[in-house]
Amino acid sequence: MPSDSLKKKLRIGDILVNNGYITQEELQQALARQKESGQTYAPLGQICVELGFISSVDLSKILRKHCKHIYLGELLVNLGIINGEQLEQVLEKQKMGRKNDLASFYSNLAF
Repeated sequence: MPSDSLKKKLRIGDILVNNGYITQEELQQALARQKESGQTYAPLGQICVELGFISSVDLSKILRKHCKHIYLGELLVNLGIINGEQLEQVLEKQKMGRKNDLASFYSNLAF
């Protein structure tokens, strides 16, 4: 069984291939599709579902098993909704001890 630090270093594509969910060729196709998406963030696992390589149920299982997730701030930056500077502002407010959740901070930012 891989250690926790090894699990965190594995990328979702590697996990899917290593666990037999997709082939190396399918991974390369999905990565090419992800690259084609340009400015729009497209999660590799979701691309694999859209291409029919895995089911959404299998993707959910593997993500749960390997504790793969993306932080809200990282997702918003990847989607181009906010920039890195705006994320840092929100995280600083959060560190100052405010008890509101991060989503409410984002909704209160002036863009």
